[in-house]
Amino acid sequence: MKILHNTEKWLSTELIEECFETGKKLYVDKVVTGNGFTTGFGFLKPAIGKVNVLIAPSKSIVIDKKKEHATGEFAAKLRCAFVYEGFPLREHLSKLDLVVIVSDSFNNNSSELKGNIDKLMVDEFHSVIVQSAFRPALKKMIYALEHEEGYEDTAITFVTASPLIDTRIDIEIKNDFMSDRILHTTKDLDNSIDRCVESIKSGKKTMIFTQDSNTLKKILKNAERNNI
Repeated sequence: MKILHNTEKWLSTELIEECFETGKKLYVDKVVTGNGFTTGFGFLKPAIGKVNVLIAPSKSIVIDKKKEHATGEFAAKLRCAFVYEGFPLREHLSKLDLVVIVSDSFNNNSSELKGNIDKLMVDEFHSVIVQSAFRPALKKMIYALEHEEGYEDTAITFVTASPLIDTRIDIEIKNDFMSDRILHTTKDLDNSIDRCVESIKSGKKTMIFTQDSNTLKKILKNAERNNI
């Protein structure tokens, strides 16, 4: 696994460039969310005669990037198309530098895009894996990028800050300005509840992640808290 070191709050264009290699599919763990990887991708210019493609995890992300592009916050110097349901790819690729698109629309336009993509980024790839279990379009997109012809000269990069346990990682971005965090794991639920209660009662800022509302109610009750 290749390690890249980031010393700033925002990732540099040069570091992001290192996460793409023509003809290869790379899996990147950016470790920190909100460090500007997606925004930085909008600074990358494609090779002459080709376009870059950003596959976003949802329509709302594409819409947000469209608004940011209009205000100059995202890909200000690039000619962009934002493609999702109801907003098809109308421009000829020769008039574009960047296509921001959702998976369904990517599948629908794949025949036109194949052979014309310089760099392709799949954002929030962990959610793609999870949701592919019930979204056939995501499964189709993953299969196409992994196995279909037409992407031999494309640099394809899958990016996440939350890789699943069995996810392959080719590049990890170490953020040198961040201190290490130690996470303790346990299967003892009662002990975990007691530790949360003790932390809350002592006035510490306490973050609780649980899918069980009863567990949360028990913690708040034992901590003598009536609010979250």
